[in-house]
Amino acid sequence: MGTIKGFASSLTLDIGFILEATTPETLPERLLGGVSIARPQMSPLDPPRVDPNAARAAEVRRQVVEHQRQLREARASSAAAPRTPPTPAAVPGKVGPEPAPEESAESADAAPSASPSASPSPSPPPPPRKALLDGAYESATSMIQPLGRFNPWAPEGRSYYFDNAEVPNVFKVRGPTYLEDGVKILAGVSSMRLVLAEWLPYPDSPLAQVSAHPDLWVQRQHVGRADRPWVLLLNLRVPSVGNAVFSWARRCDLDEDAAPPDPVFERALREFMDAPDDSYRGERFKIIPSVPDGSFIAKRAVGGKPALLCDKVATAYFRGDNFYEISVDVGSSRVARSVMGTIIGFASGLTLQLGFTIEGKKPEELPERLLGGVTIVMPQMSPLSPARVPPPDALSRGVSVT
Repeated sequence: MGTIKGFASSLTLDIGFILEATTPETLPERLLGGVSIARPQMSPLDPPRVDPNAARAAEVRRQVVEHQRQLREARASSAAAPRTPPTPAAVPGKVGPEPAPEESAESADAAPSASPSASPSPSPPPPPRKALLDGAYESATSMIQPLGRFNPWAPEGRSYYFDNAEVPNVFKVRGPTYLEDGVKILAGVSSMRLVLAEWLPYPDSPLAQVSAHPDLWVQRQHVGRADRPWVLLLNLRVPSVGNAVFSWARRCDLDEDAAPPDPVFERALREFMDAPDDSYRGERFKIIPSVPDGSFIAKRAVGGKPALLCDKVATAYFRGDNFYEISVDVGSSRVARSVMGTIIGFASGLTLQLGFTIEGKKPEELPERLLGGVTIVMPQMSPLSPARVPPPDALSRGVSVT
């Protein structure tokens, strides 16, 4: 029954019933009755359904708000702290403060006398704010929604994706002494923010390079624009489904409150892209998967152990105008096909959590920095309707339609 529940969204079940014949005079057997169940509904229709992941999404949202509050308090306390004036440099051979130089009579006459009520000199103007880049991409197939909001275009509005790495302590990565003791630590906020997540419906032949397609967002909204940030795309080519595409941009390019670029992460990313051959890249790009909510079968299939995503799967790499694409052919690996098949089968009740990092193999590359992440709640595994019209009661239900 657990297997039936897991595959219920794509299942047709035929059941027949008979009274078994055990003597010659009761043969042939007669069919008592039967039923055919197409895509069985496995939960009560009444009362109205409650999203089982709403509590988790609310907790993640609370963590984000708390993290932002801590950042604001830290900046406020730093700005309010008194600044100690610089100490004059000591002159060798002298003890005590340097005496003030004597003023000449001319300079004394020229200088206006200072009065106790004189107003202080105006403070210097604040430094100019950082010119942030525009990472608000629009896509008719985007599945990103604000935390805790349903996607009005997915079946029953249940499916949505969000950036799970904008708060710390979600994933574990290799610590600073991992090479000696194998100890992992909780990762901080990722260096890159999820700006777009989408399913592209190309089931017969998934796109090998989504960044080159003239009708998709990279070519239409990104290439040739100086106001766009540098983006990293992960293109998962899924047989019989299409392309699952996740795109990240540096947080410091999009948020003035974000931390400055991490030199260790930037060096690791640059070496990954500039490597002379694909074998180096295959040994570095790592996925950290988990299934917080879902069936035992899905949890066992996905596992929770980090893996080198591009090591055993055919992967291509494309560098272009302000972007870099990692294109992974899921169909080229038997194991990857099996895991993806399980995810598709259990998608209606699944929460999939993914983190990505560039593996640290040398002391100077540790601790590992989280590149980015995504959480997929009840993933929509079929094309969205081309006409993206929100349902009539979307606003009354608090559904984001932006």
